[in-house]
Amino acid sequence: MLLVNLPGDAQVTFPLLAHAPWHGLTLADLVFPAFLVAVGLAVARAGRPAIDAVLRRTLGLLVIGIALGVALNPSLAFDELRWPGVLQRIGIVYLVCALVARASVGPLMPLGLAACLLVAHTLLILMIAAPGEALPSLAPGEGVSGWLDRQLLPGRLHRQTYDPEGFLSTFPAIASGLLGVSAGRGAETLARQTAMAISCIALGLAMSVVLPLNKTLWTASFALVTTGIALLVWLSLIAGSRGAFFRGLLDLLASIGQTALTIYVMHMLLIAVMIRTWNGETTWDRLFALFAVLSPAPAINSLAFAISLTLGCAAIALLLLRRNVRLRL
Repeated sequence: MLLVNLPGDAQVTFPLLAHAPWHGLTLADLVFPAFLVAVGLAVARAGRPAIDAVLRRTLGLLVIGIALGVALNPSLAFDELRWPGVLQRIGIVYLVCALVARASVGPLMPLGLAACLLVAHTLLILMIAAPGEALPSLAPGEGVSGWLDRQLLPGRLHRQTYDPEGFLSTFPAIASGLLGVSAGRGAETLARQTAMAISCIALGLAMSVVLPLNKTLWTASFALVTTGIALLVWLSLIAGSRGAFFRGLLDLLASIGQTALTIYVMHMLLIAVMIRTWNGETTWDRLFALFAVLSPAPAINSLAFAISLTLGCAAIALLLLRRNVRLRL
């Protein structure tokens, strides 16, 4: 995530570390859905959560997300605030997953709800034309998805005519989390869980013939393929944890995982500081100038910049964790 969000120059970054311009799937596009699947897996493993804890965590994520939006675009004017965001979406997905976990046992209810959300979303974007448009559209800012963003989302939209964390795309994003709940509650056999992951990928790729993979719209094909990939990564980590060779690496990753919210907030605040203009130049540009001369390949210089900031954020977060200082909700 940090490598994607902290490139020295976003115009020359390696394609895998840049989001697909619209339709398509890159490594960068896998990060956010993997977070949501992880939310579902964590909810499934946590058992039946207390409602006060669920509401506290949800509210905390919403408040922190909106506050980070203010830090990036300093203004308290209602029309200038961006209300949707990454943490806000995670909070909503967590809330629904936790409520479903409280109301059900086993993998079938979350799986069924996820299927209903994906089918309903697909029918809406493929069969319903937005007011003023002759036909349904999947183009940026067009179709029922873009129209609902403009009608229902208050404040500032991230892309003027639509928002990447928009209203309608939240529902299939919830489905990604629910699929994680279902997988986490599924039969404790590696073969069956692997079969579920592969089935998600196969179904998503088959659907992509008529419904392109699209992160912003969070199409059902995108939700299924990214969920399947996230589950395969999760299962690989489980398999690796059984061997002594990988245990040390996995312990380090687990420590970093305990500071995920801390690292996210830290790097967003870092971005908010670096994009400010001082004497006609941003701190970002000034720092990247030190890396821009490392090699004749701009993409390598951009990646070196991102790696340096990522390692710095991770190191600080781990030092804080040793002193038991971290953001927890």
